[in-house]
Amino acid sequence: MSNRFSRRQFGQIAGWAALGLSMGSVKSADAQSASGGQKSAAAFPAGFRWGTATSSYQIEGAVNEEGRGPSIWDRFAHTPGKIADHSTGDVADDHYHRYKDDVVGTKVGLAENMVNCIPAIETPANIRAAEIATRELNAGYLTAILEGKYTERYLAGNEAPKFTADDLRIISSPIDFVGLNVYTPDHYVVAADNAQGYMLAPFPASFPYMDAAWLRVGPEALYWAPRHAAKIWGVKSIYITENGTSSTDQPAADGNVYDVDRIMYLRTYLLHLQRATSEGIPVAGYFLWSLIDNFEWMDGYQKRFGLYHVDFNTQRRTPKLSASYYREVIKQNAVV
Repeated sequence: MSNRFSRRQFGQIAGWAALGLSMGSVKSADAQSASGGQKSAAAFPAGFRWGTATSSYQIEGAVNEEGRGPSIWDRFAHTPGKIADHSTGDVADDHYHRYKDDVVGTKVGLAENMVNCIPAIETPANIRAAEIATRELNAGYLTAILEGKYTERYLAGNEAPKFTADDLRIISSPIDFVGLNVYTPDHYVVAADNAQGYMLAPFPASFPYMDAAWLRVGPEALYWAPRHAAKIWGVKSIYITENGTSSTDQPAADGNVYDVDRIMYLRTYLLHLQRATSEGIPVAGYFLWSLIDNFEWMDGYQKRFGLYHVDFNTQRRTPKLSASYYREVIKQNAVV
């Protein structure tokens, strides 16, 4: 048997290593699951892929090294008033120089922040309404790619693109899988006797959210997003390419970060993802955002999503309690 690894396999093994896992421990969990050994009621299928997600500009730094030219985000971040804390990604996590210590997983293929419409109450009528809304509100991207056409309502709107039949043929070229970035419910839907067949329920001011105001807590989003992709478009292989939450992440007196709010978020969301896999929805893997705190776009360094705390003055990395939690999830291949 060859001892050589593909780039994708190396990235996966590196991600395990960052969480203190060996290939053997992950294989053991898979083998135990496949052999019918002790299995949690919240277990994922054998062979389920776990990892973490990152983004180059958000972690690399080294903006002027080895011929790298300016990107649109370099220009945007240096425009006064654009970034909340007036920071840039010039240094970020300095991953470009520290990559040997920062063993991170990889993320490949089509990944989309799908507009995720959830039935406010799980009835047949509301489920159907949520499917209609999801297809319509993703008409400009996922619907076009996976169906090879735009919806009539989308084409009647102000954002209708100009295109040819050849354009649609190229746009809808076959793909191996669909990656979904899922953080929050975009809309709760109820069936309605109107031209659309649905109504988007307004969010009350009291709706709970995490450390970022946009990150409303709706763990069922991680069930409905892949379910919609499989039901509406017949997707046969789905990956959750991003999911996670920011937290205040203040180190305690002992230097540790006890991010129990992130653990709560992950546990409740993963329970809904496990529901999806238990119903046969073809979710093949989950990639948590993110391995390390980083430059969070317009929020700069104010919002922390990582399993590892980063002191941006010293670039010191410290595992948070959630790193131990996620390590145990991967080890058991189950929600814990």
